[in-house]
Amino acid sequence: MSCLRDPLRWSELFNFPQWQDFKASLQQDLQAFPPEYALVIAPLLTAGGQRIRPLLCFLCAQACGLEQSKKEKLVFLAKAGEYLHLASLLHDDVMDQGCLRRNLPCAHRIWGNRRAILAGDFLLSQGLKALIAIHHSPILSLFQKTMSAMTLGQMKEENIQWTSSIKNYLQVCRYKTAALFSTLCHSAGCLTDEYPATLHNLHHFGHFLGMAFQIMDDCWDVSPPKDWGKKPFQDFYDQKITFPTLMAWQRSSSADQIALEHLFKAPCANGQEALMQILKKYNAIHDSLESAKRYGQKAFSCLTSLSPSKAVGNLKEITRLLLQYDY
Repeated sequence: MSCLRDPLRWSELFNFPQWQDFKASLQQDLQAFPPEYALVIAPLLTAGGQRIRPLLCFLCAQACGLEQSKKEKLVFLAKAGEYLHLASLLHDDVMDQGCLRRNLPCAHRIWGNRRAILAGDFLLSQGLKALIAIHHSPILSLFQKTMSAMTLGQMKEENIQWTSSIKNYLQVCRYKTAALFSTLCHSAGCLTDEYPATLHNLHHFGHFLGMAFQIMDDCWDVSPPKDWGKKPFQDFYDQKITFPTLMAWQRSSSADQIALEHLFKAPCANGQEALMQILKKYNAIHDSLESAKRYGQKAFSCLTSLSPSKAVGNLKEITRLLLQYDY
């Protein structure tokens, strides 16, 4: 996603040698994949997205003073996280019968459900391969719990309805999005043999940032900032209930609740304006952004125990940039 009002500052965060090593390693892997999988995976892998997850992985390790001898393991860790994320996108798009991903047709729309699912399974195997190369049992355990959480989150999302509570929706965000954020931040610290208290703070930083990220993503879909890199209202067209739309429904009159449900049953271009009117009427976008900011503030507080450094400053900058928003 293109989530930032300051793309130049965002791009500067990736300006370190190991990021180029990471990108080169992804490309080498892609070239070595069996062509049956590579054809399905390549568009998603090369489209990029913001790649905030591996970036957090590198910056957390740098913030903890990772030794030069362990930097290859860090690349493996970042790859494991990226492959797990991409696999979840392939699988989620099949589950949700999504249309677009990163402004491209979803893999299952081109190749069919079976090949998309198998390509996701293959990426999971590649993530496991990268984790094994690290030779670190605690990290492997963290990823096992995360994979379980992400699949549980997908199951719970299947049960989200208009009558679901905000608490239940946030639980889905925790499992589907924040779990991988926290695991990557925590695992990066594990590579440096940091103190348990520091690992605890890194874990919670990732959790709170992941929660903020998901809520912001929901807001960007219905009210995108300038230079938005995705087609807006995609969640609406995919008939997905999100944080602001659920908040609006819960605050709505009976008539507006019925109107919202009707809009989502048959999404169309004319329905976009009607949806926005209801969201604004009940301050759903504004208050969703405030919820994201509260999570962002908690993420900031988790970084106070780390010694000041360029990497810590960049972690704070990611949080700040993520929460910038005009609508």
